[in-house]
Parts: sequence; C-alpha cells; structure tokens
Amino acid sequence: MNLEILIFPYWLLFAALILGAIYIYKMKVIPTLKKFGRDYETYWSYSKKKKQLQEYKDVCKEQRLTDKYWRYLKWYNQVGFVWFIGWIVLMFLTTK
Repeated sequence: MNLEILIFPYWLLFAALILGAIYIYKMKVIPTLKKFGRDYETYWSYSKKKKQLQEYKDVCKEQRLTDKYWRYLKWYNQVGFVWFIGWIVLMFLTTK
C-alpha cells in the first residue's frame, strides 16, 4: 500500500483536532472563567493550562454548566500526543 496517500487526510484530521481544541479554549473556557472571576489569562505553559482547566471544571460543577468542553480538552491532551507521534511515524515511513 502506498502510504503517501494517507499523509493529507491524516494531516487534515490532525489540524481539525488542533483547531477544535484552540476554539474551545479561546471561545468557551476563557470567557467562562472571566465571567465567574477566575484566572482567565491565556498561558503557553502546559502546567498552567492544566490548573486553568481544573478551575474551569470546578466552575462547571459549581454553576451546573455543561462539562463537554472540559471533556474534549482532556481527551485532546491524551489523543493529541498519540496523533503527533503517529504523524512522525507516518513521515518516517513515507521517506524510505
């Protein structure tokens, strides 16, 4: 099987995964934290984002908001790494 056929669809799905996470973080999590007076700074640090996500989870629990965005971002943290490793493996296999 020609693996080069998989590069573009894989990249497209990877980009959709990343854009979905960015959209949820910027348009759902940050405004919710700002609305309820929590830390709403945009951080680059993974540990600070993790704390912020925990605050968002707590706000959702206190205010009885839906937690589907928190669940997506938690899922993204787990799957995104595996997807990135898969991308590297695919690139390595197609360059042979």
